[in-house]
Amino acid sequence: MEIADQVRYSEVMDPNDRLRSWKPRILFLCVLAILVLVGVIQYQWFGRSAAVEIEGTIRGLEAGIRQAVSREFQRYAPLVTDLEGLRRRDDLTPVETRNFLDRLWLLYGPEGTVPDLLLSVAYVVPGESTLYRLSRDQNWTRQAFPSDEAWSKDNQETNGFVVFRPSEKNTGPVLLLGLDVDGFFSRYILPSLAELYPGSQLSWASNQRDPPPREGSFNSQAYSFSPLSALFTGASLPRTLEVGIPKLVDLPWKGSRPPLRILSSWSVKLTLPADAPVLGVERRLAWNWLGSTLLLVVLAGAFGLILRQSARMTDLRRREKEFVASVSHELRTPLTVIRSAADNFSKGIVSNEKQVRYGQLILDQSLRLGRMIEEMLEFAQAETVPSQAPVQAYLIFESWLTELRPSLESLAAERQVQLIWDIAGVPASGRTNPSALRLILENLVVNALNHAYPASPGGELRTVRVTLKYLVPQRLELIVDDDGRGISSKEVKKVFEPFYRDQVSRDNQERGSGLGLFLAQRQARRMGGELRLESPWRRLDGTKKPGCRFTATVPFLAEGESNHGG
Repeated sequence: MEIADQVRYSEVMDPNDRLRSWKPRILFLCVLAILVLVGVIQYQWFGRSAAVEIEGTIRGLEAGIRQAVSREFQRYAPLVTDLEGLRRRDDLTPVETRNFLDRLWLLYGPEGTVPDLLLSVAYVVPGESTLYRLSRDQNWTRQAFPSDEAWSKDNQETNGFVVFRPSEKNTGPVLLLGLDVDGFFSRYILPSLAELYPGSQLSWASNQRDPPPREGSFNSQAYSFSPLSALFTGASLPRTLEVGIPKLVDLPWKGSRPPLRILSSWSVKLTLPADAPVLGVERRLAWNWLGSTLLLVVLAGAFGLILRQSARMTDLRRREKEFVASVSHELRTPLTVIRSAADNFSKGIVSNEKQVRYGQLILDQSLRLGRMIEEMLEFAQAETVPSQAPVQAYLIFESWLTELRPSLESLAAERQVQLIWDIAGVPASGRTNPSALRLILENLVVNALNHAYPASPGGELRTVRVTLKYLVPQRLELIVDDDGRGISSKEVKKVFEPFYRDQVSRDNQERGSGLGLFLAQRQARRMGGELRLESPWRRLDGTKKPGCRFTATVPFLAEGESNHGG
């Protein structure tokens, strides 16, 4: 009968359980790989978007600077108009030239109506080596002048200049106008840009030898999006923009030659404040990237949690199935023995000398059956009834052990294991919860007897040691250890889960419901104590060998001690 039961039990076990346990892990890894790929694509998209948006923003700043500068240089438009009027004069005399330049100086000189457009005015008569210059006190002076080209070369390093011939056929004076670019910047351009970009630092420089790059102050091809650096160390964008001005003034004129020739080697340097909106573009995109990345992490975590819960439910159903099969087998064995013994008694085939042995057999199997039923009832109660501290009662150790030991000794003899008791130093009596203490000790010993050693003794000494110690203050320590096969490190914590039976027990179809250690640990915690497992455990000589050592520490008030804990 027992062999048939084992066959049926093994048939209930699903051979694909291990494969099924790997399916959620493989699915999670696949989903994780997809989310990682999405994260990489997302990062690349954010990088490209950041480069495009930042480049567009900075180019907008540069275009705004150029427009503001060009707008201010429209102040030279009336001067261009006046110069255009001279093109119709072929007979311009030196006196008329002086009068025209005097008027320009009064209008556009440092103290003119529209000041700081002109820095100097002068003229030279073709064929002469004399330069006539209007001084700041409005008096004309003469100085040597080899050529207008030499004068232009000497002045182009500091300011713009104008070399103006009224007409191609004119043989009259040539006008030389120096533009006050520095003064014009200080008076007109600087206030305009300061109003446009408040808080910025501005400077105006000539870059004739080292002109600013045409592509601007930002190179999107060399830019690398670094969101973490943008969030924690600041933006990696340039705060200083150097904007080259290709034409300081773009004014309409008639004819093939412009009346006003202005250098194009000037640039504006703009240093943005730390809180400039353009510098916040990268940080904003970094926050967006971080938010989307966290969303992917949350999705991965949620999916992993769902898979884990699903796997746990699947594992729990598998354990319940194993539990039902195991309990069915465990219940059938003692019932078969009791039924067989009762049948022999009823038929009168049991001799007088065998009646005691038959009676003891029925008693042992009844106790075994009762323990299994108590385990199931205790588990059902643990799942439905709120956890309450066990009620303490008076306990006499000698009588308590006398009642407890016979059934355990009988099971040990059946399993061919020597059960050694060490109870030296335990108080004779005290207050604790006897039933909870018995459940803990019974389940630990039964677990060791059923699972510590293989079914075949193999000639080696098989021993389970039970040690009870009294620890001051008010603690009782129960130790059950063996030198058996032990438990793998990855299963040490799982053995305290309901219905869990280690891999060796499942493979060998060892008896047990998977509830004993769970109930023992739960009772220990309800009493205010703890239950822990060491496998392998350290011996007194410091060596470690295979085996298990269960240690339960529970409250115990020895007789004669006062309960200071209330």
